[in-house]
Amino acid sequence: MNTKLSIFSKSLFFLFFIFNTNSFSQTDANTWTWIKGSSGANEVGVYGFFGIEHQNNTPSGRHSHGSWGSLSGKMYILGGVGFGNSTADYGLLNDLWQFDPSSNNWVWIKGSQISGQSGIYGTIGLPSFSNSPGARELFSTWTHNSNLYLMGGYGKDKNGTLGELNDLWKFDLNTKQWTWLRGSELISQYAIYGNQGAGSVLNEPGARNQGATWSTNLLYLFGGVGNTNNDQGTLNDLWKYDPITNNWTWIKGSNSANQSGIYGTQGIAAASNNPGARSGAVTWEYNGKLYLFGGVGFDSAGNEGLLNDLWKFDPVTNNWTWLKGSNLIGAAGTLGIKGIETSSNNPSARNSPSTWVFNDKLYLFSGGSGEDGESTDELWQYDPQTNNWTWIKGSSHFNEIPNYGSKGVPSQNNTPGFRSSPVSAYLYNFKLYLMGGHGGVSTNNYGLKNDIWEYTPCTQMTTVATGNWNDPNIWSCGKVPNLNDAVFIGHNIILNSAISCKNITYTTGGGITLSSGANLMLTIP
Repeated sequence: MNTKLSIFSKSLFFLFFIFNTNSFSQTDANTWTWIKGSSGANEVGVYGFFGIEHQNNTPSGRHSHGSWGSLSGKMYILGGVGFGNSTADYGLLNDLWQFDPSSNNWVWIKGSQISGQSGIYGTIGLPSFSNSPGARELFSTWTHNSNLYLMGGYGKDKNGTLGELNDLWKFDLNTKQWTWLRGSELISQYAIYGNQGAGSVLNEPGARNQGATWSTNLLYLFGGVGNTNNDQGTLNDLWKYDPITNNWTWIKGSNSANQSGIYGTQGIAAASNNPGARSGAVTWEYNGKLYLFGGVGFDSAGNEGLLNDLWKFDPVTNNWTWLKGSNLIGAAGTLGIKGIETSSNNPSARNSPSTWVFNDKLYLFSGGSGEDGESTDELWQYDPQTNNWTWIKGSSHFNEIPNYGSKGVPSQNNTPGFRSSPVSAYLYNFKLYLMGGHGGVSTNNYGLKNDIWEYTPCTQMTTVATGNWNDPNIWSCGKVPNLNDAVFIGHNIILNSAISCKNITYTTGGGITLSSGANLMLTIP
């Protein structure tokens, strides 16, 4: 049980203690850094030699590609829509790349330099150096142990025919071989659902693109645009795949397309709750729960459009909970004040933003969020403990152009700018990374990006200046502490309202001045 300590003041006085004389600082906290790639757009790929890392290597500008983060800290991307090794070669790609943040270099490790490649499937279940998924976009990805998994998307089957796919592949990072595991070599396959909750060698999700995924000891797949067992449309079926048995299980949602959301009561789990059918939703896995946000789909009234609803799925109870956001399409969202957490804050409805999990917080960046294709450069943080969103970075305006600054130099003024279509995102060494997408270059000028950005989140809530507690600019994280934050105070901080935090460590020069009526509550674990 937590112990709560409250300090009240009815008259002005000064509170000053020194518990720790060490100095805490995070000079680069809450900053973006451009670290690789072009500040322009529509760059061609520089492949170099197969399997050889080099500082000049770079994937082409692209969007709708797939990405993975690995246990070793390396990022992998595959395919999407972009350029091969020349400006004359534009289309669907199947090249596989590895980025090493420790060397800041790319290496081309699999696939073709030329767009439009058909799939080479080999024998199902058998790895081979010659196997290769066909060129594709908008496919689903998972990382599990030392393997990269992908499924479906829109692309080319073994005959070079374009359409939705349902093939499941595994790439072994140790052997550098692809294995075709499940699904068909051909496009447009219908689903085989079987009995809900029962795994079977016969079960198979239908062909689809833009399905949402989670990776635990199992691989989960939700929704997208594609085929059920008898119709086509937008989906809300939830599946799990067991890498050990190689079997799919349909566990939730409908086997019919275009289903409305069943929201129930916000914050209350129920067996009848289900997110509506959607594509382009994004996900987080945190503390054994699966989180889902937004996309393009169907609301509680059966209307189709952009969504901003936040959901949580519990694999133990098999129930969904609607946590935040609207149950109707087109929600404008509420930014609130940058850096200040409130229960009313919500990101606007949007499609395919980027996501990370870090330090018990869920992060969300950008995404398509306007009727005419507008995007934002907003960075949001969600706290599962308080169930609140905080807008922590970026502009309140659509289509904010990038500010690159100097390559490799962090700055509070830097921003990747607006971008849409799936953008690579992963976490390494306490930094958040993103790459590519369809984004801005300058005013009224945008295209396919191949830039890599690094975001440094705040790991310590430390004062950086003297000022008012409720001013996010005096804190290293660029936001006001909440009841789950441990804070370090090395400046004179004025407190003139009721506030809460986890605990306080005072450093040299640190103190709090409490005004009349101020209320300080500490929740000490």
